[in-house]
Amino acid sequence: MPYYYAYPSFNFIRRATADYFELINHLTQKAVGPAPSPPLYAWSPEFSLGGGPGPYLAGLAVLPILDCLSVSGNVAINGSGGMHATGALDYTYADIGVTATYKGLRADLRYSGTD
Repeated sequence: MPYYYAYPSFNFIRRATADYFELINHLTQKAVGPAPSPPLYAWSPEFSLGGGPGPYLAGLAVLPILDCLSVSGNVAINGSGGMHATGALDYTYADIGVTATYKGLRADLRYSGTD
């Protein structure tokens, strides 16, 4: 599925724009193990600020504990592609959390970090 990210008020570097186009695809139609959504892969032919091509890979797993309680985690790897020239580096993002649901309300407590 194609996405376009627009930043109309961004004026940091006149010769490069923060706007970029990205294709996002799920790698499979079926869930793997406890994961309710398949792994996700995204790719941009020209990442933000003229950074060149940039890949992104993410996966989510959810483990139900009770009908109203679950534990979940997400891991994503973002490849900055050609942005190394601007000082950007590849990075990994991860989070883990607990979600509680009660009468249509949902509370989520989550720890997240990146390298």
